[in-house]
Amino acid sequence: MKNLRKFFLMMGSILLIFIVGCSSHANKDLQIVAKPQPNSQDTIDLFIKDGISGKEELYKTIHDAYLLHYNSFNSINGDLYIIRRIGSVDNADSNWSDELWKYTPQKKETKIFSVRGLDFRVAPNEKTIAITGEGNNQLIFFNDRGTELIRYNTVDFTTGKESNDYSPRIGLLKWSDNSESFWGALASGGSEETIFNINISTWVVKKYDISKLSMGWESELNANKGLLLYSDYPIMLDITSVELFANSKKHVNLYVYDLNNQSQKQISSSIAKEFKPKWVDDNTIEFDSPNSAERQQYKIN
Repeated sequence: MKNLRKFFLMMGSILLIFIVGCSSHANKDLQIVAKPQPNSQDTIDLFIKDGISGKEELYKTIHDAYLLHYNSFNSINGDLYIIRRIGSVDNADSNWSDELWKYTPQKKETKIFSVRGLDFRVAPNEKTIAITGEGNNQLIFFNDRGTELIRYNTVDFTTGKESNDYSPRIGLLKWSDNSESFWGALASGGSEETIFNINISTWVVKKYDISKLSMGWESELNANKGLLLYSDYPIMLDITSVELFANSKKHVNLYVYDLNNQSQKQISSSIAKEFKPKWVDDNTIEFDSPNSAERQQYKIN
């Protein structure tokens, strides 16, 4: 009888492990899909999608999504992060705010933080979230439960080499792929003079003065290696300036700048043409060919 009881207990344990394992596997195949409603600035439908069958089930509709924000929502590991604007900004006396919410395929909803003018970046492992707001003079880190970990002010990122009339705000760039470091910048009027990196394990800040770089409209950071890909194609805010520059026959240069070594290498040059550069991986960049309409790649040594 004892042996028989042990057998059924063992079989029950195996069955439980099998069920949990299957359930866990199935959960990994689910994701939240966000679909803004046509011609709407604030309404978005959330669907739970099965990655295996492709079937989508309507989860809920959000009517206060801040879809006019350049980074209104992000999907990471199947979860969805979205900015919701609560209240109206049209009324000066309105007590409006921006809220960052997290939605999971298991229908778990978490309000991370609320502040006016919110912007955010979620680490690839989702354990840490970087947020700015209220004039972008503070950078706050939260864990995945919405608990504040640490906050920084603008002065924590200045190098002392900024221009005298420089009144920067904190801009969010990106996380490293391993979620161990975060990158941001100090910018004023579209001009960046400082890039900073924060080690999430120690919260130590490294600052990089980039005020001497001839950085224009195009730039992209390699967050794993601390390499800045940029061109000196000028910042232009109207079509007339773009047309005049196109006819100027001026040279535009593409560079890779090593933030740690403070050294740079010229990659290519064009005649009054932008490159639209991007990182393909840590060792490869891609950009518009200066002599054709095609894209070309370049390996970084």
